Amino acid sequence: MASTATSRVLHAITAEREAQTRQWGVQHHADSDGDLYLETYEGLATAYKTLNTGALASGHDPSWPLILLEEVYEALAEGANPEALEKELIQVGAVCVAWVEDLRSRSGRATAE
Repeated sequence: MASTATSRVLHAITAEREAQTRQWGVQHHADSDGDLYLETYEGLATAYKTLNTGALASGHDPSWPLILLEEVYEALAEGANPEALEKELIQVGAVCVAWVEDLRSRSGRATAE
């Protein structure tokens, strides 16, 4: 079961998705650019994973941008595999939710809304 903070963030995301649908309608786009950027996405996923692993190994927490970019590039590298892409996109979403929860907790807005 989601925490109250998570539920509030997911409620905000739901509201944004509804606004997007009102503005743009139901959208259907390609899942990938084919092989055009695949090597680049794989390389960037590896680079950000290396940065995050290096931060942890040196006793530092990786930053939210580094964590998010690792997950985004891992997702982009899976564009040709729908099951793996879905798994990675869920991880991207979860990182975004965690980051918003952290922002709100630091600003005193964790229980707001």
